Amino acid sequence: MRRRTFLKLGALGPAMLALEQLPARAAGGPAASPTLGGAPERDGEHLLDPDEADLLMAIVERMVDTGDPRAPAPRAIGTFAAIEATLAQLHPSLLDELRLALRGVDFWPLLFEWRFRRFRSLSFEAQDQSLEGWRTSRIETRRRVFYALRNLALLGYWSQDETWPLIGYGGPWIRRPA
Repeated sequence: MRRRTFLKLGALGPAMLALEQLPARAAGGPAASPTLGGAPERDGEHLLDPDEADLLMAIVERMVDTGDPRAPAPRAIGTFAAIEATLAQLHPSLLDELRLALRGVDFWPLLFEWRFRRFRSLSFEAQDQSLEGWRTSRIETRRRVFYALRNLALLGYWSQDETWPLIGYGGPWIRRPA
């Protein structure tokens, strides 16, 4: 088997794991709301289920980690709500692709990095290494996934008022209406 064929077949693993969850959702499986608060909803449900939301926030936490102890935690300042507000404007097919990308990031260390753990159960250092692998990969799809998730993370985090002092931004001159 050639390397390219192996990589194509290997990419099917995360896709199959993501697809296994579809029958449960189609049959009306439970979809509890994430405890991340204030996220917009589409048709009365959150855009991401609690597991997807938790995975996304685990990725966001690593991508926006500044090392500054004054930096607020992304889960504490409404980062998820800002990200879901952005996602609410996207076509549903893009949300499906995001869900697949999240599963790919979560299962990649288990299937291809020989770490025998999913992304969320890795140490922070190992999570950073895994994300760096996505950023520098020779596989264009992996790089695109990394940059899409990074853009969501940066938009969601740095759009919050609580993060502005860290970069010396005093906020807009014209205040938002109450």
